[in-house]
Amino acid sequence: MMIVQEQFSAFNQKALNAALNFAALSFANAERFLDMHIQAVKGSLEESAETFKALSSAKDSQELLALRSRLLETSVERASSYARTVYELVAEAQSETSELIEAEVAAFSEGMGSAVEKAARSVSETVSTTAAQPSPSSSKAQAATLSESAEQIGKPNLTSVKTKPPVTATAGKNAKGRK
Repeated sequence: MMIVQEQFSAFNQKALNAALNFAALSFANAERFLDMHIQAVKGSLEESAETFKALSSAKDSQELLALRSRLLETSVERASSYARTVYELVAEAQSETSELIEAEVAAFSEGMGSAVEKAARSVSETVSTTAAQPSPSSSKAQAATLSESAEQIGKPNLTSVKTKPPVTATAGKNAKGRK
């Protein structure tokens, strides 16, 4: 029984470690995403300040149109860079998570395989020691046969023993009168 409890405790410990590893990986990935978003927000604020300065310094409509084209191009480049960074972070997080899950599944499979082997050995040992001992059903049958034999030995065989006729009240009076 202690072996099963130890195996169960070890299994729980491994599951706890796997959960902690997964939580640490999740927090690390969340931290990278937050850092990327913070950098994106800082870049947007800086770009907005520069855009405002450029718009306020424009002198005519031609300069405003050229500024607008340049700002649009910069915005598209920033958005594509942001999307590329998000994609890279997601791919990296997915890869790390997949590796962690694969390692945990492999460890679980190995642990289950060894547990099944131990259980099989335990069953085969139990079967071999049980086979050396008489089974309870055959023991019961042998005890019943022995009990029947004992009952037959203890009962007198009335056909072979001559019995006296029963003594009745009239037979008793006759016996007294003969003396």
